[in-house]
Amino acid sequence: MNSRRTLSNAWGQCWQTCKAYRQRRGVVLVVFAILLIVLLGMVGFVVDWALLATTYRQAQNAADAAALGAAMDRMRGQTTQTATATATSFVQTYNGLSNAPAPVVNIPPATGIYAGQAGYVEVIVTVPYQTYIAHVIGVAPNQQVVARAVAGYEAHSSGEGVLVLDPGARPGINVSGGGAIRVNGSVSVNSEGGGVDQNGNPINNGNNGF
Repeated sequence: MNSRRTLSNAWGQCWQTCKAYRQRRGVVLVVFAILLIVLLGMVGFVVDWALLATTYRQAQNAADAAALGAAMDRMRGQTTQTATATATSFVQTYNGLSNAPAPVVNIPPATGIYAGQAGYVEVIVTVPYQTYIAHVIGVAPNQQVVARAVAGYEAHSSGEGVLVLDPGARPGINVSGGGAIRVNGSVSVNSEGGGVDQNGNPINNGNNGF
């Protein structure tokens, strides 16, 4: 009698467990689907954000080079059309952005603190970007990365100059082996290290260095 009651109780517990399991299977599936969407969103954010950052850096490098090239053309007396063609070549050819449309070249710049000032060039580069994963969670698949750069030149009556802009250079500028630098203008060194001037007199600015 006791064995029958024990068997009955065991069967009843098994039935309740199986019933509860059948009831929870659908809940687990729903939770898994929700977590899968969240996981895809996180992966898409990381992957596409990294690729967007890389694309922006490439676009900014292209814009910087294009603005410098166009400003150099203008300094040498080239036409606006020639400077624009140079900027386009720097973007699409020299920086590998053949899929990007021709940059917008404004001579003089149309925006910013140099707007309307002669001797300056503004270049705006737009690069199309197609998302890889982020569009799964509703982000628009077609994105655009925009970078802008301005370069220019100013006339100086003192002639050419030498600039060393690296503050960490040790020494900032150095001539050896019997060489010499002759400048009809100025020499500017931005190094934070010590050194000597053109007459050999020591410069002590409180930092260790040459």
